[in-house]
Amino acid sequence: MFGALIFAALAVLPGAWVVFPLRLDGAGLWTRVWLAMALSPFVVAVEFAIGRLLGVPFESLAVALAVANLPALLFVVRAPRTARTTSVRERSAAVGALVVVAVVTAVALLPRVLATEDRALSGHAWMHADTIDRLVAGDVVPEETMLAGVRQAYPSTGHVFQALVSHAADRPPASHYIWTNVAWLVAIAGLMIALAREAGGGPIAGAGAILALFYAVNVVGYVPMKLVGGASTIFGDPRYTPWLLKYPFFNQMPFAFALLAAIAWQLVRARPHAVLLAVSLVALGTIYPLLIAPALVLCGLRWLVDRGVALAGATVIGAVATWLALTFVLRDRGPGAMRIADAAFATTKLLTGVVVTLPLIVGVIAWWSPARERRARILVAGGAAAVALYGVLDLPYWRNEYKFVFAAAIAWAPLAGVGIERLVRAAGRRGAFVFAGLAIVGAAPLVHKTYGSPHWGAPPDRRFALDTSSFGLRLAGSHPLAAACERVRGETPRDAILVTRDDSLHWPTLTGRALYVPPPSHEPLPPALTAADATTPPFGSGHPGLNLDADYLVRRVRGYDAALIDERRANVRALFGADDAARGTALDAITRAVERPVVVLASPERDGALLAWLARSPRTDVVVIRLP
Repeated sequence: MFGALIFAALAVLPGAWVVFPLRLDGAGLWTRVWLAMALSPFVVAVEFAIGRLLGVPFESLAVALAVANLPALLFVVRAPRTARTTSVRERSAAVGALVVVAVVTAVALLPRVLATEDRALSGHAWMHADTIDRLVAGDVVPEETMLAGVRQAYPSTGHVFQALVSHAADRPPASHYIWTNVAWLVAIAGLMIALAREAGGGPIAGAGAILALFYAVNVVGYVPMKLVGGASTIFGDPRYTPWLLKYPFFNQMPFAFALLAAIAWQLVRARPHAVLLAVSLVALGTIYPLLIAPALVLCGLRWLVDRGVALAGATVIGAVATWLALTFVLRDRGPGAMRIADAAFATTKLLTGVVVTLPLIVGVIAWWSPARERRARILVAGGAAAVALYGVLDLPYWRNEYKFVFAAAIAWAPLAGVGIERLVRAAGRRGAFVFAGLAIVGAAPLVHKTYGSPHWGAPPDRRFALDTSSFGLRLAGSHPLAAACERVRGETPRDAILVTRDDSLHWPTLTGRALYVPPPSHEPLPPALTAADATTPPFGSGHPGLNLDADYLVRRVRGYDAALIDERRANVRALFGADDAARGTALDAITRAVERPVVVLASPERDGALLAWLARSPRTDVVVIRLP
């Protein structure tokens, strides 16, 4: 209960400081709540940084920030209430439509929400949990847990909120994240209702907008995609099939999606508030910079409508803040991995973009009429621009330009919701069945994925039991390496660095300590990994909870210095090698590089010579932990 109260306070009140004092004509209480939720992770991150700089320990910050934000409740309770102008019949129809969407969504997601251990083993869960662990350890700007001392080349603004609420609930971030995802799913649903209203829709249009957003993406391409196999066809990518698929997994996109929807809502209104827009753009640019591009396009389209100076200023502030944040975060990264796709590849992707968003396009056509509000038409162009970005840009490592499809859906779904409302009304008494049918058909891909993949966290042969009963994620006691992980946690300082050549686990998540360098994978990597133009990620070669090979992640995706990685690997090889003199030199190089305590994880069977040498030459800055 205590953790739930902290969660509720930090989810709404920090953003309420920004949203509720502003004059937002026509914005009701719940719309303001959803806007406040969209902004809260950013405000919490700012408050967190201030608290840490003032010396407040992490363990006290969740409670301290919850209490400090309580006065924002005064703004919430004094917020204006908008009068309901719809009839009882219309409200009943809208509630019924929302219930249909909620039930279908619950059926599609419930197994993943309830499967705590599977969730903690799901793809990339440990990567994000590692970021949170560094925040808990005292970092304000997290280091890369696979390369100690190197700044993490990934934004951590959104992780602060997840760190605080997971710690308050005393549950591992790798499994507790689901409640943040669910809460922000509700927030974006509320923003879709508000956007559909601004687009000229009635009560049912809001439920239709949610339905279109959650399930319309690639419902057309799913069956042929499954028949042909793979993701390199015009029938789309499994990662956005459907749009809702991102919510069962640990990532920062739920925060970004809510912010993008909040920005869209502001831009289709008669008077965008410059302060709120600027803060929203800065929040999006610092939490998930990739999606700032479609947000800035929407701002530019709105500026063409009324040439507002305040709007232009807010847009410039958002763009500059994003550039500064990226420059800061990517300090230790190599050259960027974004380029313009060649003509053939761009054409294929643009065709794919049309196929996967076809139901939304049909919905936009159904929405269109000369009487529709001109400002809402920027959503039409904004969605098209997002699809164009998907087609034209090429991010080789993981092809992350697919995320622009999510942005297109956010722009078009409110318009499609109005189109669905027209269809339901035209069906008369059969309208409820039409809406329910659309929901069931749209949800079919996600239901099939959820119930057809019993081990969605990790392949059955790579699974093991976890202890998720407290904040620190642990191996169950029966695992051979559980005792070693507990020794690292209990017998070494929080800033200790792990040195090992054991690749049987992703060590940072289970020990709370950073690696000097990740061991080379025991599994052979695809030849493309060593090629200059490697674009295909080695699926399945990572550990449960981190289903991406460590080499691919640190070298390609995050682009760290290859020479540094190779140098550290050479030191580890020398340390575990056969030459005692080389061992001493390598250990000296490791300790000088990190200037922190070093923990050597070694097996007597495999590394007996090293263990004997360390026993003969004990050092106060080196802790030796034997692996079974």
